Amino acid sequence: MQAPIRRVVTALAVVVPAVLLLGGPAGAAAAPAAGDHDLVTFGIAPAGADRPDDRPFLAIQAAPGSVVHDHIALLNQDSRPIALQTYAADVVQTRSGGLSADAAGAKGGKESAWVKVEAPKTVAVPPQTKAHGIGFTIVPITLTIPKTAEPGDHVVGLVAALRAVGTPGKGTPAITLDQRVAARVYVRVSGDLTPDVEVDKIDSSFHGNGAGHGTATVTYRVRNTGNVRVGVVPSVTVSGPFGAADRTAQGATITDLLPGGTGTATVTIKGVWVMGVNPVDVKATVVAAPAGQDPGLGTVHGSSVLWATSWGQAVALLLVAGLVVWLVLRARRVRAWNRYWLAQQAAAAEAVPGEGAEKEAVR
Repeated sequence: MQAPIRRVVTALAVVVPAVLLLGGPAGAAAAPAAGDHDLVTFGIAPAGADRPDDRPFLAIQAAPGSVVHDHIALLNQDSRPIALQTYAADVVQTRSGGLSADAAGAKGGKESAWVKVEAPKTVAVPPQTKAHGIGFTIVPITLTIPKTAEPGDHVVGLVAALRAVGTPGKGTPAITLDQRVAARVYVRVSGDLTPDVEVDKIDSSFHGNGAGHGTATVTYRVRNTGNVRVGVVPSVTVSGPFGAADRTAQGATITDLLPGGTGTATVTIKGVWVMGVNPVDVKATVVAAPAGQDPGLGTVHGSSVLWATSWGQAVALLLVAGLVVWLVLRARRVRAWNRYWLAQQAAAAEAVPGEGAEKEAVR
């Protein structure tokens, strides 16, 4: 039987926060076994009533007030039996747009309260054998959607956790390591679907290299303001005046942006020409999220302005500005002198009235 494990991570035997992996459809991890340095590889995946199946995640669509029954499998790839804790956890968006889940007992209990794991706190999972393959234990779950649930997409994490306690040394305490992995449960509550995505909080800076161009650093945020999960493929373009000398860089793709979720990223764009005012355009092409459909939003935009200047350009601008000021002042002085000279000539002419008539009389 092919293992339904999608991702394997080796845990170091040091004191670290418990980590939840939601990067793949189903989760798996390798953790130190209690009391020695061997690794135990375990995981969690969707299952039927008898054995793990080929689903990458649980996807459920139902109306408010519905009750849905399903199963998960706790997996063991070690040659010894292990004991795993399993529970439902709220899934949250990380700052960069990834997914994570709360630890056991975390406050909140929103969508995670919809799921009941029909198992004791600790579940025994048999070892892997040549005859039967990966060891697994099937655990039933019950999803109860509240009658007041908002329409749209919701996500719950089903977590498998292994606690390993090391042997204390002389003068040192025992090391306890909690390793957690998770499988996702996608829930779509029936009702009006309103997909929407925005790009905001665009911030940019420029670092010139003295050769007429430099590097732009642009930070932006993509925000899901609708009620449908979406994927986002971003890109950032910095242009010169009138759209000249475009430079574009691709941002990090967000595969699963939850309703109300945000993803913040920073891109570096080289070869931006020093042109003073440079328009910045952040494009977010909205695509289907895992187990979803194209929301039909196309590409959304966010815009800003980057001031791309260099010291040489600044000095040149100052010199030009100084020359303009000098020319303006000189022109004013010339006009003032001309007015003064004309006034003097007019005054002189008025000081000798009738001079032409007197000369005619003498003649």
